[in-house]
Amino acid sequence: MSFIDIFVQKGFKVTGVAREVKARAADFSRWAEPLLEMAEERFRIHSVFVVCPTAVEPILAPNYRFYPAETTEESSIRAALRAYGVSREESG
Repeated sequence: MSFIDIFVQKGFKVTGVAREVKARAADFSRWAEPLLEMAEERFRIHSVFVVCPTAVEPILAPNYRFYPAETTEESSIRAALRAYGVSREESG
């Protein structure tokens, strides 16, 4: 699996062994509990994947390697905001 923050342009590649745990399995509630709390009654969860990682590798956008002196997380965020046509919402 890969997880990437599209604004910062960084993430992780996780390799390992996964198994699907279906809702009828005895250990389903153990694995699904955090998701069930988030979803409440809005979404039905049919199964979850339990992943046992064997390796984790960082993922970096090419700009971090090709232009290290001028590429920062903040510059990547600004570029992504422009590219995706979104803006930051101020919280207050």
